[in-house]
Order: sequence, then structure tokens, then C-alpha cells
Amino acid sequence: MNYLANVPEVLDLAKATKQGGERFVFAGGHSVSFIAREFLEHARGAVDCVVRGEGEVIAPRLLEAIGDPRLETLPGVVTRHGAGPTPALLDDLDRFPPARDLGRRRHKYFIGVLDPCASAELTRGCPWDCSFCSAWTFYGRSYRKASPEAAGEDLARIAEPNVFLVDDVAFIHPEHGFAIGREIERRGIRKEYYLETRCDVLIRNEEVFAYWRRLGLHYMFLGVEALDAEGLRQLRKRATPNENFRALEIARRLGRCRFIFFTHWLSGLSEKLRRRLESVFGRSGLAFGDFVTFIPWQDQPRFFGLMQRADVYLDTIGFSGFNTALQAVECGLPIVTREGRFMRGRFASAILKRMGLAELVAQSEEDYVALAVRLARDIQYREHVRSRIAASRQVLFEDLAPIRALEDLLVKT
Repeated sequence: MNYLANVPEVLDLAKATKQGGERFVFAGGHSVSFIAREFLEHARGAVDCVVRGEGEVIAPRLLEAIGDPRLETLPGVVTRHGAGPTPALLDDLDRFPPARDLGRRRHKYFIGVLDPCASAELTRGCPWDCSFCSAWTFYGRSYRKASPEAAGEDLARIAEPNVFLVDDVAFIHPEHGFAIGREIERRGIRKEYYLETRCDVLIRNEEVFAYWRRLGLHYMFLGVEALDAEGLRQLRKRATPNENFRALEIARRLGRCRFIFFTHWLSGLSEKLRRRLESVFGRSGLAFGDFVTFIPWQDQPRFFGLMQRADVYLDTIGFSGFNTALQAVECGLPIVTREGRFMRGRFASAILKRMGLAELVAQSEEDYVALAVRLARDIQYREHVRSRIAASRQVLFEDLAPIRALEDLLVKT
């Protein structure tokens, strides 16, 4: 039981459970750990005991001891007759992975617009001691981390498209966040994530948050708490107002998309395109450098790596890409194209139509923009398109009909 507001509902549920026959009922969780005696008093016998602190270590021992009149001698266990010693903390977060198969109603959970949403834990505890927070008293200011391998394995078992990372403060140690991210990439996991962190942690470790933005970080809860230095001092935040404002600006920046262009071997052409784009962005009140990056021409491994990390390939209007579109298909990268009047503007659209993906062929420039935005923002739709590309690309790469037609032409001539 992690929210005080749920106490009446939990007590009603416990009383109804007891009425069905002899049952052993115990409660655990964050909030009830701090009000164990009061909770048992209001339960009036409907709850046999409360488990304070973390449950993984003590819960098995408690179940084995059901019927023993001295339950309150167990660490962290509180009954109406007394309380046991200090609860023990789990020494290894990898020992007990979540039993996700037991969550029959898991599709009912959501947070904000992330619906349905699962939860996952990469770290546990918080080393700070802010006066308004009870996490540090619950965990004793300990801070423990799941191994990147165990975290990646657990995330891979999640069926939901959205994940709430329940860490008290995400990515205190950036190397841990990067290591888990590499596991996510290695396993091909694609989700949207929600997390919570401190402003000073975001500033100090901006790179790992930017990295996770590319992995699917969609929402971030920042603890600001007070706008002036005195308020922050009283809360023992050990942060400054300037750090809070800087963190908010970083969060806004992380939400922006980025367009990647390749520098042409004739540098004058690239510079002409750059000036044109700068002018368009400037007229729209947007900082060109915040959205656009020009990079050198890449060799094939780096180019394919970039396409595999990208969210969408925007086919040029008027002069469509052919090799690039085929490479995007090979990398599972969604394509947005606008079919032109002449053949030079119809390569990508022909490829998509052959694969049964005509929905990616925009009927107007307005549709082109809308489709690009949807693919960039809607991870579920983007992953749906990726899966359809993977399922249908064999019609391009394994189709012998064009080869036979060319053979017939050569033989006849």
C-alpha cells in the first residue's frame, strides 16, 4: 500500500476478505510502513500484520511462520502485540525479477497518456535526505542498482508499449544508464518511457538523458519544489534556483527532434542548402542549430547504424531516392514520401506500394508533414510500420520476376 489515500479502500477489502473464511491478511508497502500501528488499529482484526520496508526478504519467512503466535519477532513485522527488529534490505536487485506473468490485469494500468503502461525498476533508494521526502528514511539512504543484463532482460519481457521507470532518482550514475541503454539497443527493445529525477542530476548527466530520449524517453518528472534559494535550503534540496531553471531548459531541449543531412562532396551545394534551411527556420522563430545537423558522408556500417537509430526517413519531394529507400527498408526504417509526376519522383512510392505500404505515400505536402510528425511522435504506430516493413520486404529482395523479364529482353534482342 503506497498511498495514504487508499487506506480506507484497503481496509474495506481486508474486512471483506476475512468474511469469506479464515484468511491470513498482511499489508506492506511504502506508506503503510510509516503508519503500521495506526493501520492495524483501524483494521480491527481484519489485518493480521504489517510488513515494514522491503518485502522480498521477509515475505517468504512470514508465510512460513503463519500460525506462529510470535510473528512480531520477525524483522520488519508489526502486529497488534508488538514489532520486530529493523527490516532487512535486499542486497541484490537481480535476485527477484518481477513475476509479470501474475499480473492478469496489467493492461489496466496507465500513467498520463501512456496507456497501457508497465513499471520497471533499474535502481532502488536515494542518497539524499530532503525534508519533504520519506524515501531516504524508508531505504536508509541506500542506493542499489540492478545489473544492466538483468534490467535489459526484464524490459524485454514487458508486453506493454509504455514503461514507467519507478526509480526514485533516475540516472544518478550515468554509466549505469548508458549500460542499460546499450542492453536495450542490443535486444531491439522499443518502448516509451516515463521517469523521475532531480534537476541537478539532469544537468550533471544531460548526455545520458539525451541518449534515453533516442531510446524512447517520452515524459520526465523533475523535482523543483521551490523557486527561491531559502525554500530549497529549508527542504535540504542542496540545489540552486539557477540549476532548476537550467534543468527545465534542458528538458525542453530534449523534447525536440533533429534532422540529419549529409555534406555533399561539392561543399558549395551543402552550404547553399544550409543557408536556405537557416532562413526558413529563422522566419519560423526556431533556432536552426537546435534542430539540424550536417554530418560528413558515412561509410556503409556507420550509415546503416544511423538509419537503424533514426525514427523516420524523409524522402525528398520531386527527386525521390531509390538506393536510399531500399537501404531504409533493409534497416526497417519507416519512409515518408510524396509521389511525383515523373519517374524521378516515384521511386520510393513504387517501393512502398509494392510492399503494401501505400499509406506512407502522402497525397499532398500537408499530408507529408502530418505523416512525418505522426511517425516521429507515435511510437506504437512507428513500431507497427517497422514490423510491417520487416514482414513484407522479401517481396523486394526475393522477387525474381524483374530478373526473368530482363533475361527475356536480352535474349530477344
